[in-house]
Amino acid sequence: MGHYLYSTAQIHGYDYKFFQAQRIEGYHNTWILPGAIRKLLETDQYDWIATMDADVTISHPEVPLEWLLNHWGATKNTSVLMPIDQKVFDNDMINSVDSKGTQVLNTGVVIVQNLPYTKEIFDAWIECPNESRYEGCAHWKDNWSHEQRVFSEYIRYDFNPDGDNIIGVPCDDAMGYPNMKNEYQGMILNDCNGHFFRHHTLNKGKAKTSLDVSVMQLLTDLLHNQFLGHKDELWYKEQA
Repeated sequence: MGHYLYSTAQIHGYDYKFFQAQRIEGYHNTWILPGAIRKLLETDQYDWIATMDADVTISHPEVPLEWLLNHWGATKNTSVLMPIDQKVFDNDMINSVDSKGTQVLNTGVVIVQNLPYTKEIFDAWIECPNESRYEGCAHWKDNWSHEQRVFSEYIRYDFNPDGDNIIGVPCDDAMGYPNMKNEYQGMILNDCNGHFFRHHTLNKGKAKTSLDVSVMQLLTDLLHNQFLGHKDELWYKEQA
């Protein structure tokens, strides 16, 4: 509902789609993501597409996507933006890095520009487990972190020739939520507060409360502006 509210004419006037994709036999369920986006790209109906997991909430619904794209340095060459993941320590190791030790990009929020090169990126991402290009990629069909790890392990290194084709959004902007590091001491190693998008990866029940707060904040701002717009009628200031 938060994603729908953000998109509607009452705020920004974006198009909204609830994409219910079919499961892919032999793959983990999250593998539907690149295929679903690729189908939307093929329609050429949209210049930009933003997808979010169900446990992602929008901290400031009043901030338009155009402003965020500018804030994150997107250019006419940018195909994909994803947040840099939190540093997660589990099973006696940091398991949120790729084989090169670089922090993975998290697919909870994926923003793409509809360019021919973007379609090439997604084709390589979808086909990776077939191992026609990347040996060993089939391992990630059903092993964590699935399509997310594939993008960070292979795709981002081969499809960023200009340095701005793929952009990592700062973790503090689009991962975690306030006080998450304290809630999961020793497991979450960096303090990402989800300034624009809050991703409730380990405590999905918090998503509802987070949505409630953002909607109430938006409603309060609307009421405040409405009050100020009618203050000549509503505000009686007694003369000294």
